[in-house]
Amino acid sequence: MAKNNDLFVLSELLIDGTGREAMQRGIVHIHAGKIKQVGQKGDFTIPRDATLIDGNTADEITAEL
Repeated sequence: MAKNNDLFVLSELLIDGTGREAMQRGIVHIHAGKIKQVGQKGDFTIPRDATLIDGNTADEITAEL
């Protein structure tokens, strides 16, 4: 079976950089190295074979733009 190229990063507080209000329990979905979707935990169905990272254990997660 081929490895899933989906990565989901969870964050208790997500600031997406668009100027919108910060999201509680946010998730960033990255597919094949590119951001595919940003939203809240209830907006996603995470495949069983996807990689899931709990970003809540990090001090800060930032994207290089």
